[in-house]
Formats: sequence, C-alpha cells, structure tokens
Amino acid sequence: MTSDEHATIPHRAGPSARAVLATCVVAALVLLAGLVVVTSSPAPLRALGASGVCGGWSDDEAGRDETRMSAGFVLRNPSDRPVTLRGVRATWDSGLRSVRVVLAEKVRGSGTGALMGDTASVVDGAQVLDADGTVIAPHHDVRVVAEMRSRSLAHGGHLTGLRVTTTGPLRTVRTQEVSDVTVGMTTPGSDVC
Repeated sequence: MTSDEHATIPHRAGPSARAVLATCVVAALVLLAGLVVVTSSPAPLRALGASGVCGGWSDDEAGRDETRMSAGFVLRNPSDRPVTLRGVRATWDSGLRSVRVVLAEKVRGSGTGALMGDTASVVDGAQVLDADGTVIAPHHDVRVVAEMRSRSLAHGGHLTGLRVTTTGPLRTVRTQEVSDVTVGMTTPGSDVC
C-alpha cells in the first residue's frame, strides 16, 4: 500500500451513538405528543341565555339605583375535558361606564335563561367563585353575573361579550372571545335597549 492509498475501515455505531439516537427519537415523540395535546384544545365555551336580553328598573321601584343593573346567564363547557379559568372580563358599548363580572355556581335546576335584577338577587344565594382558578367540569355550567353601570344621561347600554382566559394542556394560556352575548339595560323613562 502506497502513501496515497487509504484503507477503509467500516465503522459500527457504538453504544454511545445508539443511546444518543434513542434519546433523540424519544424526545421527538414527546414533543409530537405535546403538540397534539396543545393543538387539540377543548371546544370553545358558550354563553347561554345571554342573547337579546334587556332589562331596566321601573319608575315606581323606590330605592333602586337606576344606573346599575345585573344580568345573569350561563357559561357552559361543552367539551369532554375540564376547563380551568384564569380570568373573565367583559366588553361593552359606549352606553355603559363599567361592567363588573362575578362568577357563581349554577343552582341546580335553575335553567339557562337570563336573570335581571341586582347582583344579590341574580346570584340567588349560590356560592360565589373566584375567576382565577375555577374549574368548569365537562358539560357543566357556571353562572356569570354582569353588573352593568350606565353612563350619565345614557338611555341604555349593552354588554357585548366576554374575554375568558383559561389554562390548557402543558400550562398553555388561551384567551377566548365569547361574542354570543348581547345583554342590555335601559334607564327609567327610556324605551331604548
């Protein structure tokens, strides 16, 4: 053999190369499983009983704060997995000054229709829940109570939606716009809603 010729010696993968390859394959499978879990997020939450509802205090109800009214409706988890809430905020139109959202357990047998009144009557003795950490079980509901405050001289205002933040698989955070909410309030003497 001359100095220009090289002998080719076959290499076989040693134990350390096989271990690295096996680790890479396992890591790829774990990442793929995580991607499947994250991309298969649960069905969106749905608002029930919150479409086209409007209320207001009658002129003859003494002692009522006519600039404030609460509407209650149901937020449903239609999926087969529990949903953990991290926050619920309302969106509203220019007729309202503010909206405060309270969550409560849905009273068994109370249905899915809207309730109007003051916050205490809409909650109706149900346990108030923390918007950060409440878990909605699969195919279950929580009651949302939206306390609306009208602007000065406004004839009426509307809650236009909810922005719900949830935690998902692998600690992902997801924000969902629940836009099937059209709840309004009128001020006394106004027929606008």
